[in-house]
Amino acid sequence: MNESEISKKIERLEYQVRCLSDTMNEDAHPIESLILSEDWGKEEFDKANAIFMEWDKRLTNGQPMNERRFEEDFQRELGLDYQGLKPVIISFYKNRSWMLVCEAYVDAFMGAASSEYSDIENR
Repeated sequence: MNESEISKKIERLEYQVRCLSDTMNEDAHPIESLILSEDWGKEEFDKANAIFMEWDKRLTNGQPMNERRFEEDFQRELGLDYQGLKPVIISFYKNRSWMLVCEAYVDAFMGAASSEYSDIENR
């Protein structure tokens, strides 16, 4: 296979993955939908889990949630700003993963969280 054929094959696969992601039920498969929509690989997914794990340890040990530092961790490790973090929080929460961290993050806004977090806020 030459370079041109490889390039065409990659384009075809990318198109097919986009088609599959458009048909995926976000509520039934929130993490998989997140991975596809954010164009994450295993490395990015592992980094997100590592951040959640670290914050879960902190919260379990009685440290309070510091939403700014939490956001900075995602900015540093994954290049996500406040807006980019929203689908991550929502997807992990829908998946019932790292719920303590997701809830603590939303609670840190003391009732002034973004409307996208209403399901978490109204738990």
